[in-house]
Amino acid sequence: MRYLVAMSGGVDSSAAALILKSRGHEVEGGIMRLAPGGDGSDIESARAVCRTLGIRLHVFDLRDLFERTVITPFCENYLECRTPNPCVFCNRHLKFGAFAAISADLGFDGMATGHYAGIVSKDGRYAVSSGACPEKDQSYFLWDVPQEALSRVVFPLKDMRSKDEVRALAASAGLPSASRSDSQDICFVRDGDYASFILGHTGRKQPEGDFTDSEGRILGRHRGLLNYTVGQRRYLNVAAGHRIYVTGFDPGKNTVILGEDKELYKTRIRASGVRMQLYPRVDGMSLDVKIRFGKNTARAAVTAEDGGGADIIFDQPQKAPTPGQSVVFYDGNTVVGGGFIC
Repeated sequence: MRYLVAMSGGVDSSAAALILKSRGHEVEGGIMRLAPGGDGSDIESARAVCRTLGIRLHVFDLRDLFERTVITPFCENYLECRTPNPCVFCNRHLKFGAFAAISADLGFDGMATGHYAGIVSKDGRYAVSSGACPEKDQSYFLWDVPQEALSRVVFPLKDMRSKDEVRALAASAGLPSASRSDSQDICFVRDGDYASFILGHTGRKQPEGDFTDSEGRILGRHRGLLNYTVGQRRYLNVAAGHRIYVTGFDPGKNTVILGEDKELYKTRIRASGVRMQLYPRVDGMSLDVKIRFGKNTARAAVTAEDGGGADIIFDQPQKAPTPGQSVVFYDGNTVVGGGFIC
């Protein structure tokens, strides 16, 4: 088989290329130039890895697409009081959108990435499954990958049990990326200050406003809606005499609503933009559900249809389901589907 590996310059994608080549496949690398203002170190790292492996590296300039499909929606979501997962946007539109299409256009049999996940198929449908390493499992971020891309992708790291195992494998092959540090969560926000990035990128202003409780009583002043997310407790600077949290927003009044911990718990949530993987639809099916990245799941009855909305009713109330975040449904270790929390 002939595979195009999505390279990042890091150890995971490097190890993915190494594994495929060691299995006798014909392998080439491809790296996407994405974030504006990058220093090019990721491309140089990928080049060094490919030289060591003796494979070709393709460089694809996709900065305009990245701007339209990742950075712009990221900014718009935050400005609308939602908390987005930019990796979900990138996986859908870049890695398993444009890159997958490029690999097919260039005549490759398939593509590969360094995700800690697997692929399963059932009744002609494809779905992502959890990787062998629970701490590194990335299936949560892959729910929005379309069927066509899933049918062509392989995840060589699916059986890796730890990051240390991956680094050891890369080091044993002399790959220069073996000790390269992991990339940051939001690759285009270099200093981690997403609020300043969004304001600078969009030219929008975020006026100060009132913190209120659920009854509308004023509790203090906030620094702009953009700086807060549901469930946040730190940096509120409100003396309430007890722990308080962000429980919601009223954009029309430019207010951030604060409340007690008990006000964060929800038994029922809705999701939009649903994409189904393992099954085309479910109707009240009892599934394991994640409302944020991590190992924890909660049992819930899920009604969802590909391309539509979803209704999720939890067996036990869940803390701070956050609008804009992904909610992902699992049948065992396999992704049934997912959507964006409303």
